[in-house]
Amino acid sequence: IMAIKNNNINKGLLELIKHAKVEQSSCDSYHFGFMLGPRVNAAGRMDHALNAVRLFTSNNPQQINTLALKLNSLNIKRQELTEKMLKEALVEAQKQIDAQKKLLFIVKDGWSEGIVGLVAGRLNERFHLPVLVGSIKNGMVRGSARSIPGFDITSAISQADELLEKFGGHNQAAGFTLLEENLEAFIEKIQEVAVENLS
Repeated sequence: IMAIKNNNINKGLLELIKHAKVEQSSCDSYHFGFMLGPRVNAAGRMDHALNAVRLFTSNNPQQINTLALKLNSLNIKRQELTEKMLKEALVEAQKQIDAQKKLLFIVKDGWSEGIVGLVAGRLNERFHLPVLVGSIKNGMVRGSARSIPGFDITSAISQADELLEKFGGHNQAAGFTLLEENLEAFIEKIQEVAVENLS
């Protein structure tokens, strides 16, 4: 932030600030966290993270402008896709809430793998329950989990490790991959763990 105030700034970052319509002189931690950060993050979620690396390492003004525009556009698409997926997920989440599930598990064909974590986080905040959200593509389920204090989601997932191809994370967030043929058994096991461990 001090570098921005002193005009000693990376050319790519300066271009990103311009496209985010942030006043350079007033740029602070809020702008980095909620306006610039999501644009950088959108590169990896929606396309390829190398686009963000190239933005910050290029000295070519035309390439810098093109990449900043691309990250801005990807962020808009990311926002729209997140809202679309969240709207679809809320319908299924409400059914599970009505069925008094202790943990929400929502999976759909063709959802964006880069967005499932955002949707899981939003559902977790809304319902204050552990949430797993996954995407099915080509016989594989890839998903992301978010939890609540007192329920270690990675430990819960590990209790079904024989059904998983891979998983990892920490007590409040995790990622997982499994074959679609193991999905029902995995959902059943993780729901059992939730019932045993959540009041």
